[in-house]
Amino acid sequence: MKKLTLFFFLMGHILFAQVSPSKTAETYLANIYDHLVGANSSIYTGVRFIDNRAQQQTEGNYYYYQNDWTTGKLSINGQLYDSITMRYNLLLNQLVLLNHYTGESLVAQKESIDYFELHNTKFIVRVKPAPGYYAQLSSGEVIPYVRYSCSANEKIVNGKLVQEMIVRKKYFLQKEDIFYPVKSRRSALKVFGSNANELKRNLRQAHINFSSQKEVALAAMSRYYDLLQK
Repeated sequence: MKKLTLFFFLMGHILFAQVSPSKTAETYLANIYDHLVGANSSIYTGVRFIDNRAQQQTEGNYYYYQNDWTTGKLSINGQLYDSITMRYNLLLNQLVLLNHYTGESLVAQKESIDYFELHNTKFIVRVKPAPGYYAQLSSGEVIPYVRYSCSANEKIVNGKLVQEMIVRKKYFLQKEDIFYPVKSRRSALKVFGSNANELKRNLRQAHINFSSQKEVALAAMSRYYDLLQK
């Protein structure tokens, strides 16, 4: 509170010298405050998050990509926020935000989220095929998604209890309003109908192995399918 009081005291003096005729003192002060104190403060309104696993011995990641905090983008109610410190908890299917002003970890309000981008992956909120966050691999007439989940398996290592984190993935293709589960290359190609042979040939020419590169393959199939429709 003392810092904010000092901030407004100083800004009140600066305004007389720097406010342009086209801006009111109130608007200028608000813009300065948003930039220096944090325009993103309005997004930190979720329930406080406590990572109970942090004090346990674990093996593997239970957050998406890595267990550490990272910087990403977050869109809430149509407003995009850059440079948000966050991580995606796969065990609880929760996006966790770090409020640098209070030091607290907060659970992002899922009902307000349009999407977020983390480790170069875009996640959107979907109700179908089941409510949750889905990684959208590309956009187009046929959209590929990945649903990540994680479970903990207890095991004994050198006489100590260790929580082994097991990450699972489920793949889907959305065509119009129907979601098709993808478990093999054959099931994926079937969604693309008469263009299946062209897509199979394209994957082969691009040296993309579906079994070991499912995300890459599904994204490539989606993009190439759109080109074939032109």
